[in-house]
Amino acid sequence: MIRREIYYHYRANKIIMASLICQATLFFIFLGTFIAFSSELNNGRDNLEKIYGNKAIYQLLDGYFDPDEFSEFLGQENALNTLKKFYNKLNTAHHFQYLSMFNQRITVEDPLSKFPEIQAMDGGTAKIINAFQFNKQAYDYFNLVVAKGKPFSLEDFEDKGEIMPVLIGSKYAESFAVGDHIVASYYQKHVILEVIGILKENSLIYFNTDPEFYLDEYIILPYVNYVDPKADFEEEFQKIAYFAMINGYISVEIGDEFAQNMMAEIEVIAQQTGFYNYQFIGSNPNIQPYRGLVNVINLNYTLVRWLFIFSFCLNVITICFQLYFMQKKRLTALAVHYLNGASLSDLVKQFSCEVILIMLISFTISHVVLMYILKIANTQTFAFLLIITIVLTFSVSVFPIYKLIHSELMSLLNNTEDCS
Repeated sequence: MIRREIYYHYRANKIIMASLICQATLFFIFLGTFIAFSSELNNGRDNLEKIYGNKAIYQLLDGYFDPDEFSEFLGQENALNTLKKFYNKLNTAHHFQYLSMFNQRITVEDPLSKFPEIQAMDGGTAKIINAFQFNKQAYDYFNLVVAKGKPFSLEDFEDKGEIMPVLIGSKYAESFAVGDHIVASYYQKHVILEVIGILKENSLIYFNTDPEFYLDEYIILPYVNYVDPKADFEEEFQKIAYFAMINGYISVEIGDEFAQNMMAEIEVIAQQTGFYNYQFIGSNPNIQPYRGLVNVINLNYTLVRWLFIFSFCLNVITICFQLYFMQKKRLTALAVHYLNGASLSDLVKQFSCEVILIMLISFTISHVVLMYILKIANTQTFAFLLIITIVLTFSVSVFPIYKLIHSELMSLLNNTEDCS
């Protein structure tokens, strides 16, 4: 009986029902967008706090700016061993985190044109691609997330011969699959890059003076801990690679004591390894952009929160009154049902089912839009959206049900029933 009455009611009030469904659907879509946006803001703020909150960042460079001095050092018999020991000691330091990272370009073979926007060299298949390199500490520091495949693990930073595991920026997600191989030239060495994961869209780090250095168009390479070379060419390659690896950033807690401990430990490392030609460039190069970003994020989060509260209250009020006035128009029909044997609880149940059906249809449509059209939803978004749907359903039902139970017509019918 209830299903039949709901069907006839919807059929008789098609325009009103359609408008209610549209209003609730738009509200859920906006709400889902707000939730996704708030989640991104919170993640961005948390990442910034983790990276730069109470942190001082120093840039560490080798001091071999003169080409002759550089060549002279490389010509020393123990040059590679010195570089390796210096780099490994930096990675295992006690008073600071060593973040070795660098952006450069590498040459890859692209016979299937998986990098279509990049022009091939000399009419062949070789292309120059953006690449970014991390040591394990830098990769963990920025907490990069993969959308497909797996992230870097400790073993990915170990020497595997000519095979090098890599991550691919989200721009190339449609061109590459996990397990694909890319033939490349890395510091003039032939390597095969094996795709183990694809980064989440809009993955970013804080590099040099750029607080939003996006990695969407980059191939991410690990800084590998190489085994001892077996040939002269391999030794020369490792020297160049390790020279790049000892140029990076040092993260310490803010404070003179932490900075002094860091500098003292680096001096000890220099004495232990015999690599003395280093220098610091600046302190906290990103602290001002960091503070500015945090302020912007906090303002945006407050704005989003107030927009959500205002939108929720407005929708509760408007939907609630629309349902109330629609119910008021059908009091006579409800009274007939009541006199024909329907109980008051049956009428309340019928009204509740009508509201639940409206919200269910609206939630389903918004789910499709957010998931397959806007593509901004995740499990957290839908869990929160479902909770809001339940709360909204309850909120818009309370007032009309209360008015129905305490309406003059229902009171009159109850009195008539009591008298008889």
